[in-house]
Amino acid sequence: MKIDVDLPKFDIPKDFIVGDGITGDILNMYGLFPCKIKAGVFAFCTRGTIRVTINLDEHTARANDFITLLPNTFIQIHEVSEDAEVCFVAFSSRFLESINFIRTISNLIVTIIENPVVPLSGNAAAIYKDFFSLLVRAPCVGFSSPLRCWISVDFPEPV
Repeated sequence: MKIDVDLPKFDIPKDFIVGDGITGDILNMYGLFPCKIKAGVFAFCTRGTIRVTINLDEHTARANDFITLLPNTFIQIHEVSEDAEVCFVAFSSRFLESINFIRTISNLIVTIIENPVVPLSGNAAAIYKDFFSLLVRAPCVGFSSPLRCWISVDFPEPV
């Protein structure tokens, strides 16, 4: 028996977006249903815990964990602690295709798929935290403030 159901597909409307201070309240909005991420997302958990299924494998991201979601990843957030906070950079599927991203990282794909959540040492975590802080503050063409925009949702057409 084949179930023909389209999951919501999340992509972004610009080449990339950056955000910090993403709290459990925001993350919990994505826990109602599984979805397919068309964009590539690189996130850093700065506080708390997030229990998430990534491509059918359950993971718990904690403070100082780096999360990599390759394009076309399936994800569902199950539980987020009240103090959870994440910063991220996401690249649109269109942008990643234009730079041959998958081909560029082809020797790392298996490692990333098997280990989408990676704990960082204290020193490495501090560097990543500074890196994301710098990205958020960097001016961006076309935006009046540091890069902020909404993720677009491509819901399936009703049948």
